[in-house]
Amino acid sequence: MESAGRDDCKCSELGGQEEDAELDEERHPLLNSVILRNIFRHCKVKDLKKLRQVCTLWYELASPYLQQESKVVLQEELFREETSIKKFLNYVEDLDEAEKIFIRNFKISLLTVARNNEMIVKFWEKVGPSMESLEMSLCRFTGVEMVRNVMFKWTPNLKRFCMRDCTFYKDVEGCCIVENELAETDCCVPINRHLISLEFYGGESRVGPPLTWTEVVTAFPNLKQLLLYNLNPKGVTDLLTEMGKIRNKDSTKLNIEKLNIFNGDFAFGQLTGPTAHLLMDLKLPITNLNMDVGMNTSDLIMASILKTYCNTLRHLTMYRGPFAIPFIKFPFDITFPELISLELAESVTGDFNFVLFTPKLQKLSICESPDSEPPILPTDMITNTEPVFKNSLPIHLHQLRLDYDCSLGDVRKLVRWFPEIKSLRMYLDNESFRLVCGEWKDLEELEILGDKVTDDGITGLSLTSNSSQYVLTKNSLSIRSLQSLRVFIMKNYGMSTSISDLSVTHGFLLMHRLNHLELCSGLITDEGWKHLRALPSLGVLRPSDGAWESQCSSFSKG
Repeated sequence: MESAGRDDCKCSELGGQEEDAELDEERHPLLNSVILRNIFRHCKVKDLKKLRQVCTLWYELASPYLQQESKVVLQEELFREETSIKKFLNYVEDLDEAEKIFIRNFKISLLTVARNNEMIVKFWEKVGPSMESLEMSLCRFTGVEMVRNVMFKWTPNLKRFCMRDCTFYKDVEGCCIVENELAETDCCVPINRHLISLEFYGGESRVGPPLTWTEVVTAFPNLKQLLLYNLNPKGVTDLLTEMGKIRNKDSTKLNIEKLNIFNGDFAFGQLTGPTAHLLMDLKLPITNLNMDVGMNTSDLIMASILKTYCNTLRHLTMYRGPFAIPFIKFPFDITFPELISLELAESVTGDFNFVLFTPKLQKLSICESPDSEPPILPTDMITNTEPVFKNSLPIHLHQLRLDYDCSLGDVRKLVRWFPEIKSLRMYLDNESFRLVCGEWKDLEELEILGDKVTDDGITGLSLTSNSSQYVLTKNSLSIRSLQSLRVFIMKNYGMSTSISDLSVTHGFLLMHRLNHLELCSGLITDEGWKHLRALPSLGVLRPSDGAWESQCSSFSKG
């Protein structure tokens, strides 16, 4: 929509009538606040900026969505006097007293938060109260008090806070040295009842903040989402201990629904009995649980945890060490009545029998372990599963992601077991790709791994041995059978591909609903990328092999 000058007539001209504004609002759908809100909630930031300029009504209704979606990105630039933070502070200084900072979401990186930096302190005092979402990455904090100021004092209205790969120092006789001890607990930290999400990444050193978890859980009593990555195991145990103390005093507090405890050992460690019991004793209303299981964690410990939370879980992610032996009978005959999403590292289980205990499962991912390179192939889950599906109820799985190689026979079984797949990620060759096109015709998203799918598979066309004419192969199934396809991605880790302009002309250009396309750029010419860019439905076009600076950089979209 073209931008227009904002006025106070509430767009009566849109209705083509000269009646009063209230009558227009009743008659014209583009003046109905309910309809407009439903439209604006799906718009992107750049569109919302234009929509706000149409009239007063649109301005008022679109502004909250723009606030919600917009984000200010600030980065401290070393050796430059005019940093983005200084520019933003100058902008704030120029605001009239009646004006308030419009944006609520901030992402700040490479910032040094020190007591002796007046500009930084001034920035937080002016901007902090307006923040609702804050992500800080690769920042340096000097002094525990500065950490407390950012987390508790300067951002009283914060709803979501993420601290990623930050470092903590203390000043000793004018020198900054790494802070390696926890500060004494401050029992009088300000309480923020707005904060519902706390996310912390410990970085390579797996260090936590230099504060005791007592301060954190006390300051944020209404947390609903607690996501911890690369935190050392002791830090996880200390956190669960402090949470347990608060829950024992008042079971209505700390009702965390989303809990992430990936402790940075990449599932090589062991989930000890004491830590497991702390997690079970909390009895939280957890709907999302992501965790490292550990290479040596016993079936009994894991079964006890799952049994504690099986009735409330809707999303479960479990990583186990890549060299670990799978559980003997996962999920230990425990039914998960509400589970809709399950992600497992490849060595958690040796078969697909677990789907019989997840009647509402819609999304299944069997992933590589985070540190496995190249991929380590698991036990043949498909062969071991065959008998259990003969008399089972239908499995209404919609999304399937398998990060390891499958044979044509494996794919035949999968299309029989899971007939309702709409989103698929898998290693495929030409034959299995054609099978997918013939059986899963309602696919909306498809990501192909590996380098075995060629022009022949994509198009159903091949060159005869004695002619330069293209003829249909015996099996005419091709990508054209997937007329509901919106997203298509090919990732080839070998950086080579046999997909060429033939697949562009006789495949992708004929897919009228295709909105997102990522391809290896190897044999696609400049002309081929140009034709793809001209495809009206295509909103995102990019090479999946990182060849931005080569032949296709000028043809990127999205």
